[in-house]
Amino acid sequence: MKKYYPFAIVLAVLCCIVVVLEFLSLRNTNGVLSYPLDDAFIHMAVAKNVAFHHIWGLSNVEWVSSSSSILFTVLLSTAFYIFGLSSWWPLILSATGAVLLLLEMQRELNQHTHLSTPRKTIAMLATMLVAPLPFMTILGMEHSLQMALTLIFVHRCATRLENNQLALGDWIAPALWGALMISCRYENAYTAFVVCCILALRKSWKSAFVLGIISISPVVIFGALMVVKGGYFLPNSLILKGKMQLIRLLNDTVSFLEITSVISGLFVITGIVVAERFRRKQFDRTFYVLTISFFSIILHCCSAAAGYLYRYEAYLLVLSFFHLSILFMEWWSPDKLKDRANWLYILTFSIFLCNLLPRAANSLPHAVRCSKNIYDQQYQMALFLKQYYNHKTIAANDVGAISYLGDINTLDLWGLGNNQVTRAKLHKEYTPAYVHQLIDSSQAKVAVIYEQWYLPEVYKNWHKIASWEVSNNYICAYATVCFYATVEESAETMYKNLKQFEAQLPRDVKVQYFYNQGNEAPLVQR
Repeated sequence: MKKYYPFAIVLAVLCCIVVVLEFLSLRNTNGVLSYPLDDAFIHMAVAKNVAFHHIWGLSNVEWVSSSSSILFTVLLSTAFYIFGLSSWWPLILSATGAVLLLLEMQRELNQHTHLSTPRKTIAMLATMLVAPLPFMTILGMEHSLQMALTLIFVHRCATRLENNQLALGDWIAPALWGALMISCRYENAYTAFVVCCILALRKSWKSAFVLGIISISPVVIFGALMVVKGGYFLPNSLILKGKMQLIRLLNDTVSFLEITSVISGLFVITGIVVAERFRRKQFDRTFYVLTISFFSIILHCCSAAAGYLYRYEAYLLVLSFFHLSILFMEWWSPDKLKDRANWLYILTFSIFLCNLLPRAANSLPHAVRCSKNIYDQQYQMALFLKQYYNHKTIAANDVGAISYLGDINTLDLWGLGNNQVTRAKLHKEYTPAYVHQLIDSSQAKVAVIYEQWYLPEVYKNWHKIASWEVSNNYICAYATVCFYATVEESAETMYKNLKQFEAQLPRDVKVQYFYNQGNEAPLVQR
């Protein structure tokens, strides 16, 4: 059992950090389990509708692909169906992914290195903290599972590539892992694509083809189902956001190292190691792992985000950092310091990686602060709408918590949870007139929005009732969310509802009323 000491030690550290963070978060949220992102509630809302209404969408009236993770939503909906609704299930599944990641790291160290137990522990501990795995666990989303499946897939592919196991039968198991990996997050298709390219360069065409087909089969089947149900082949989030990075790059508004964001230094070091091993024709497992990671970073950063709340780039960071840590532990000894050239190497690499330390440190207080922000804004919005507008159509732009906690027909004005809005944006028809027509046709008499996201023409004819402002905001798009009655006859009732609900709000949420008071309404602070 000694070979599992590093796993036990790192898991214990992870559990302690997560427990402390959750304790601090629960203390700030009156014992209510909140999450650092509203996206976690989007998963929960979709899973609720899958489990109990057999509809994949934010509301139970329309099929919409609102997230980039099929697997996590399936697991969550299964848990809801068997055990019932509970806000704890995302955390449980996320923690399970974290444990699976640590087990895969331990397996890799035991089977493919000769490091001592202390060095294995350091490599695992450093990777866990830099990921940052505690935050990924608290997040209650698919990213810890994504990191685990990425390592499992890449490790099995690298082993076969090193051993020249290129026969078709050797690649069935990696292909199945690839299917799970891509169904966990769509951007992992880049990782599978890189492996397919390596197999093609090795003249193993059949294996490359089978690996690619099996790996993407879950998302292809799911996409076809969505099209049949009236949705889009790709998730709405990818359709609306996927081109942004590439357009910025092609328009020469940013450099490539800028869009690699926090992993730019890691990207450079990985490239140096890959180039040096290629020059020496040292085509071992490490070469293949880092090559896959290097080109995955390039493809990911051309079309997907990096640097937003640690999560999008986490799978690439863990893959590269873990194996670079192994290389360092295999190379390091106190005697290395006697050579001044080694000091230069260490200093150079430290400069490239130094941004990862404050990033990891900042993630800990951010976990608590973000959970408080979501509780103060999105969670309170959800409670208000559930109490007064359940089973009604509500227009909004942050739709996770309000869709999960209540049984409302969510009209997502941003488009992640509404195919009509996505279609209008794709065809450049999303205008104030279109929004008005959509509001009228859906009979949404209440709108809860960030004013900054819309032209004033969108809401100028609505009746502004009130606004809520959270303090110490970090994660909400804006600190202030506004409540509108889209028709005059609902304004008086909405004003009374908001006044009545005000007593339930957290004390540090500032409320301002506009109905019958004009823009000079006094700031109300409890």
